[in-house]
Amino acid sequence: MDSAAVTTLGRAARPTPDPSRGGRGAVILLLLALAACGKVGKLTPVAPQTAPPKPVAMSVQPVPEDMLRLPPQSQPNRVDDPVEKSQERPDDPFNLPPTSRN
Repeated sequence: MDSAAVTTLGRAARPTPDPSRGGRGAVILLLLALAACGKVGKLTPVAPQTAPPKPVAMSVQPVPEDMLRLPPQSQPNRVDDPVEKSQERPDDPFNLPPTSRN
């Protein structure tokens, strides 16, 4: 054992790992994990489930088409521009031209 390999506590120093080996192993593990995520069998439809309970405020149970219809708040009608005609902007006393930095 040479003196460069011995630390102050008398233990042998660990060799530095080869950076190319660790990266290759990580890529292989990542590819194996990715390959394990795939579905092998055929997809099957989910069995029909019971409808959600009737809302308290409604008198009848809503059908799926009613539940999928968007409320008016989500698709509001277009409102025309509130400015009906162009107006001249009032003079702004703070709108000063830029100063030159010479």
